[in-house]
Amino acid sequence: MPTVLPTRWVKYMDYEVICRSEKGKDKEINEDALTYDLEKNIFIVADGMGGHNSAYTASHQATEFMYGELIELYDRLRQGEITEDRIPRQLERSIKRCNDFICAPTRMLEVMDQFNSMQRRLLRAYESLTPLPQGADDGKEKVRSALDVCEAMASMPLGTLESLRNMGTTLDATIIFNGTAYIGHVGNGRVYNIRRHTHLSSGYMEQLTTEHVDYPPGADRLTRDQKTVLEMRLGLNSFIGKTGELKVDVVTERLGPADTFVIVTDGVSHTVSYNELSHIMSGKWEYASDELMKLIQEPEQMAPIIADGQMSNSEVREKFGGRDDATFLAIRRLR
Repeated sequence: MPTVLPTRWVKYMDYEVICRSEKGKDKEINEDALTYDLEKNIFIVADGMGGHNSAYTASHQATEFMYGELIELYDRLRQGEITEDRIPRQLERSIKRCNDFICAPTRMLEVMDQFNSMQRRLLRAYESLTPLPQGADDGKEKVRSALDVCEAMASMPLGTLESLRNMGTTLDATIIFNGTAYIGHVGNGRVYNIRRHTHLSSGYMEQLTTEHVDYPPGADRLTRDQKTVLEMRLGLNSFIGKTGELKVDVVTERLGPADTFVIVTDGVSHTVSYNELSHIMSGKWEYASDELMKLIQEPEQMAPIIADGQMSNSEVREKFGGRDDATFLAIRRLR
């Protein structure tokens, strides 16, 4: 899998990429992960979830797993083994396999917990049984044999697995094929497309994904930024590492010339308003990364950006700005 530096600007064939990932002030390490492959047009961003074990491991393992899945998908498309109309279904299946992979330690430990519970029950039964006369079917010995199996299972070294129990991460995985972006989305990362019109200085930005949170009634009447503030207080109802039913959104978006495709983690979306992000990404491409991160990490040193008559919630930025890991990846179609 390609190595991604904290900041990078790369051009290749029909697309160019600019990306950056910064550790939050409250974090010991950056628990976000991103990678891309411009040769095969694969782009992946994951945000290891705070409050879950091994957030760094979850985001990086999910990213590596999905990169392998999308490489295989790309090769099958190029070889004609599958047609483009099957990409959404294949992408959804890959994400569910990724979830199974991340959930594997938790599920294995759940089985071990069942063995431990069985061991306790068998031990109580064993201690309560009285041996039968010699030659009879000795039920106590059978219980002892089953108890030995449980004890052997319980003695397995589980330190590493225990540290991986209940891992969680968001995931936004995209493959662009023949000018169409196929986006697999789980969690509260956000994906946007900015359509640049040749007769306008800036384009129109559209959010392509929806956060997987349970908004209360009436939330649809809130502004975008008010809804973002509300989202910060709500837990995710779908994420990679969920052992129950997983909700996966697959979005298809045709990219036009000069369109800009943007993927951000909540470290960006929670502190930079919709209009600010649109304003920055519609400006000079080479400065977008620096301006965006400065707005997140040093809000007091950057003049407020006003776009379409709205500003971001400065109180939220003052309180939360720069505390969480922030990752942004933008892909622009050149022709």
